[in-house]
Parts: sequence; structure tokens; C-alpha cells
Amino acid sequence: MISKRLLLIMCLLILTVHIVAEGSPGLRFHFVDNQTAFQVSRGSTTDTHIIIPPTHNGLPVRRIESSGFVDFHEMTYVSLPDGLVSIGNRSFRFCTGLTSINIPDGVTSIGIAAFDGCTGLTSVTLPDGLITISNFAFSGCTSLTSIVIPRSVIRMGTGVFANCPNLTIYVEAEGPSQGWDFTWNPDDLPVVWGHVIDN
Repeated sequence: MISKRLLLIMCLLILTVHIVAEGSPGLRFHFVDNQTAFQVSRGSTTDTHIIIPPTHNGLPVRRIESSGFVDFHEMTYVSLPDGLVSIGNRSFRFCTGLTSINIPDGVTSIGIAAFDGCTGLTSVTLPDGLITISNFAFSGCTSLTSIVIPRSVIRMGTGVFANCPNLTIYVEAEGPSQGWDFTWNPDDLPVVWGHVIDN
């Protein structure tokens, strides 16, 4: 006979799986890519712990909509799904309650001012395979102290780390590629080239 404690644990596990599959309630989805995928935005959700699902109505969620979560100060956490390919312009701008972001493998582009003004961010993980970091993507992230730029990044916009006074930038490449704007680091923050990640 199943004990009440075990039954409760099983119910919680089922609920957790359901939340991950369905995502936070109230999120808004729009078709993209000739109606073969979705982009997502905040919609009407009031959750502060946001889970974005990998699929919606049987189709993959591939993009965070431009300005999708802008000014969502109350959000403290967001889980980005596998299968995501891009984060739109201003997607998380001024999300001051957000403290960390783990951008999953598969994302190749971070849009203009995507995390601009996220003053609470202390941890950012960028994926191998990331190609483009657009203008002012992480400007004004005043609590950020370190970030690692993967070797795969071949395009870097202007002012990416403007007004990040406490930041040290670690770059896996030995130097900037031709696609890096010469004003990508306008405040002349410390940069460690040829950074090797310890396994």
C-alpha cells in the first residue's frame, strides 16, 4: 500500500513535469518561421519564477519575442528551453530582479539591449555556438563581475558591456574577430584573451 508521503511526492513530481511541459501560465505565443514554430513573451503571467516550455501546441519554441519581458521587475528567475535559437531585441531589458541567466546551447543570437539595465544580474552563462551579441546587449548590468565569451562569437556590437563598472571579460579567442565593433568595450574594461575553461 502506498504511503501518504510517497503519494504526495509522486503528485509533486507529476505537477513539476506538467509545469515544465506547459510553462508558466499566461505566457503568450505567436507563430514564427512560416507557422512552424513559436516565439514567446510575458503575456499576462504574474509568476516571478518563469519557465518557458520547449514546445507549445506541438511546435518548438524558438525565439524570445522582442521586448517580450521588458520592464518585468518582479521576475527573479527564467528558465530558457532547449531548442531556443534567438533572444530578441530588448527581450529582458530592465528586468532588475533577475539575478542569473543560463542561455542554452542552440542560441546563436542575442538581440540589441536584450539584457540592458538588468542591474541584479550576477551570473551569465553563454553557450558554445553563440555567433552574435548585438549592440548594448548587456549594458548597465552593474552587478555583473565576470562573463566568458565563447570562441564561436564572431559578431559583437557596439557598447555591449557599457556601464558595467565591476566587470572582467574573459574571452576564449586570442583576439577580436573582424566582425567585432571597435566600440564593443567602450569603458575599456579588463579583458582576458585566450581564456581556458577548467573542466
